[in-house]
Amino acid sequence: MDKWGCYRTVPALQQYIMVQQNSQSIYSYRRKSEREWDYSYANKPDEAILILECLVQLRDVYAGVEI
Repeated sequence: MDKWGCYRTVPALQQYIMVQQNSQSIYSYRRKSEREWDYSYANKPDEAILILECLVQLRDVYAGVEI
């Protein structure tokens, strides 16, 4: 089982975020129920993604990072 598969089994986990280091992109999985997750993805500087009830701009996450 991969990491994501293991994390899905943690009952307290409400959101799983993957921030890419080789490209400006963020993947988010938010728990809807015990076995159901919402998926979202952002890959443009002007896009935002919801992280723990905060709307975060991709440009802010990657500010000062050269890729």
